[in-house]
Amino acid sequence: MICPNCGTENLEGSQMCSNCGYKFGFLHAHGDPKNIRFFNFSKLQTKKQRLIGKSLVVLAIIILILVIINWFKLF
Repeated sequence: MICPNCGTENLEGSQMCSNCGYKFGFLHAHGDPKNIRFFNFSKLQTKKQRLIGKSLVVLAIIILILVIINWFKLF
């Protein structure tokens, strides 16, 4: 079973992740744990947020450079 929190492969039927301690108990009620594979959407959101944040910083720097260039053209 792959841990949905950290991606570590664990023994089938494990109750918690051997790496991060994530509890698998609720998964067993939904079917065979061997067939359950998860994608951690919280990491995806974090990556998107980082990408947006970096894009905003780059955009702010470009705008600042353009403002400075135009300011010097006035003198």
